[in-house]
Amino acid sequence: MKKIIFLVLSILCSFNLLAQDSLATDSVKTSRPARKEFSAARIENATKEQGDNAYIRNNFTSAIQIYESLLSTKGEAAEVYYNLGNSYYKIGDMAKAILNYERALLLKPGDGDIRSNLEIARSKTVDKTEATPQLFFISWINSIINCMGADAWAKCGIASFILFIFGLYFFIFSKKVILKK
Repeated sequence: MKKIIFLVLSILCSFNLLAQDSLATDSVKTSRPARKEFSAARIENATKEQGDNAYIRNNFTSAIQIYESLLSTKGEAAEVYYNLGNSYYKIGDMAKAILNYERALLLKPGDGDIRSNLEIARSKTVDKTEATPQLFFISWINSIINCMGADAWAKCGIASFILFIFGLYFFIFSKKVILKK
C-alpha cells in the first residue's frame, strides 16, 4: 500500500515539474523596426481597441504597429499576440503570424482558437514538413500538461503538497491502523 501511495505522489509531483517547464518562454525580446505611418506619440498612447478598429477597417499595417507598441509598452498579453498574428496572416507574412500565434499559445495553452489559427497558418507555409509522430504516452502527457495554464498548475501543486503534508501527518502521528492506511 505504501508503494502505491509513493508511486501516485511521485507521478503527481512529476506532472507538476513538467507543467512548469512547458510554459517557458524565451526571454530575448526581438526589436521590431518602427514604421513611419503613425506618429510616435499616437502609437505610444494607442489602446487595444484602436488596434482592433484598425483591423476591422482592414488597415492591417496600422493594426500591427499598434499591437507591437502595446506589447513593448504594456507587456505581454495572449489576446494582443493573437490579434497580431491575425494581422500578419492577413498581410501574408506567415512566419511572423506563426511566431505570434505560438507566443499567444504559450500564454494561453488551452485556447482552441489560437490552436486552430496556428494550424491554418502552418498549412499555408511553403515548406510543408511533416513532424515526426510522437509516441502515444508523450502525446498524452503533453495534452495533460497543456490542459491548464501555469497558474492552475501552481494551485494544483500547492493543493497536492498540502494533501501530502496532511497524509504524512496522519501516517506518522496516528495510533490507529485505519488512519495509517
